[in-house]
Amino acid sequence: MKERIAVCLFILVLGLMQKGIIAGVDDAKMYDDYQVFQSAAQELKEARAGGSDENALLLLNTFFARNPDNKFRNEMVEKACEIRQAIAKSAMDFLKANTFIKPVELYLLLVKYESLPTDSLTKDKVNELRNSLPREMKWDKDKSEMVIVTDGEFTMGSDARPNDAVGQAGEVDEQPEHKVYLDIYYVDKYEVTIGQFDKFCKETGYKMPEQPEWNSQNNQPVVNVSFEDAQAYCRWVGKRLPTEAEWEKAARGVNALIYPWGNEWNKAFSNNYESQLKKTTSIGAFKQGASAFGCFDMAGNVWEWCSDWYDQIYYKSVPKSNPAGPETGEVRVLRGGSWRIPQPTKQLRCANRCAVNPNWVSNDTGFRTVFSLK
Repeated sequence: MKERIAVCLFILVLGLMQKGIIAGVDDAKMYDDYQVFQSAAQELKEARAGGSDENALLLLNTFFARNPDNKFRNEMVEKACEIRQAIAKSAMDFLKANTFIKPVELYLLLVKYESLPTDSLTKDKVNELRNSLPREMKWDKDKSEMVIVTDGEFTMGSDARPNDAVGQAGEVDEQPEHKVYLDIYYVDKYEVTIGQFDKFCKETGYKMPEQPEWNSQNNQPVVNVSFEDAQAYCRWVGKRLPTEAEWEKAARGVNALIYPWGNEWNKAFSNNYESQLKKTTSIGAFKQGASAFGCFDMAGNVWEWCSDWYDQIYYKSVPKSNPAGPETGEVRVLRGGSWRIPQPTKQLRCANRCAVNPNWVSNDTGFRTVFSLK
């Protein structure tokens, strides 16, 4: 009898021990997760106390990447949301104070937080800030004025038009017309000037391209610049050349306009071959020729470099979102036409494309720059 009771007690104790061992494993996992969470939360607190939201972002990214199954993950998600909301509030305060470039910098920081787990309230804050970005801003390095081009779709390219009498039909390399989505960005309101390029050369030792006698004023567009000249300037100023898609959207807007100002040709709205000025004009001289987004001289004055390699049939398989052109090529793209190009009704259309060697320089070729917000 005693032996039977002893056996039963042994079995009971063994069972309790097994349950205890299993419970101990769960408790240990919970404890370890809590220790990891507490350590990360303390580092996060210290980073924020030191005013470093960048470090806080890195800590959050590290925590989420290394601890996908942490039982306290939701608590860290809440902390991520708190940080994003605090930064959004700070950004909105700056906007209300009419600070110019600072809201853009804060928006760029806030965009980085979109990769973190979040809630709908914080997303609303991001959208609120995004919709409050200044329509225009001044870039500090070269004092260039820039205008915002909102994200969304626009019509790129131009189809053939039967019975076209004025030369507005699309060329083969512009076909087919297609919808393209672009993220939000800023683009120069005017072409890069002699004064701006001269400042770049003086600060860096870069060789200033020789300018024609009639193109010597600081507010005229710099010409005789190669693709690499334009790229060098972009690296110095902290911006870049526009893609073909970005250039075309800034020029024609979202209503598929033929020219920046509308669908009817008017030689008085740009510096073109029919103007017979036979040289460049100062930037922004033709106010009526501004595009819907507020860019000047997108038709005429000087051709403008884009970042894309040229491919005649690229539009037949172009990506629907943020196309950047072919990966390789032999010639680059120019857009916008110039003061000396014949057939301006055709050559100065927003959809018109021109392909040249990257080393090409001419007294009617310049550029403008863009700044991405994504």
